[in-house]
Amino acid sequence: MAHVVGVGDMRLGGRPGEVFVAPHIGAGIAIALYDATANVAGILHFMLPASEANPHRAIDNPALFADTGIPAFLRAAMALGASRQHMRITMVGGARPVDATDFFAIGARNQATARRVLWDNLLSVDREHAGGTLTRTLRIDAGTGRAWVRCDGEESEL
Repeated sequence: MAHVVGVGDMRLGGRPGEVFVAPHIGAGIAIALYDATANVAGILHFMLPASEANPHRAIDNPALFADTGIPAFLRAAMALGASRQHMRITMVGGARPVDATDFFAIGARNQATARRVLWDNLLSVDREHAGGTLTRTLRIDAGTGRAWVRCDGEESEL
C-alpha cells in the first residue's frame, strides 16, 4: 500500500508492504526515517526552514516548517516505538530552481536548518540526495527501510 506524502505533511507506519512516497520535492525537503528495531518508517515533507515566517500557520500545521515539523515527526515516530539510537535518516530535496533567482536561497536554508534541527535532536543524516536544480521523488519501503530517489527520469537506491 502506497501513502503519498504531500508538502506540509508527514506519514508514519511500519507494516510490511507499506511504502511512503513524497513526490515533487523541489526547494522543500523530505526527511525519511527508518527504525528497523521498532519497525517504524515514514516521511516528513516540509516547505520552509523557519516557523517565524508564519507562527500561526505553524501551530495549525507544524509539518510546513523544518523547525517545527522535524521535532513533531520525531515525537510521532517515538510514540510508535522508534528510538534515536536506531533511526536511520534520509534527506532529499533542497533544490534551487533553474529559472529562479532564489534570492532567499530557500533550498540551501532548508538543508541547513534540517541538519541543525536533527543535530539538536542527536541525529544526523545517513543518506542524502540534495541540492542541485532538479525536482525529486523519494520513496521508502516501511518493511525494509530501503529508499529510492527519482530525479531527471532516473531512479536510484540511496
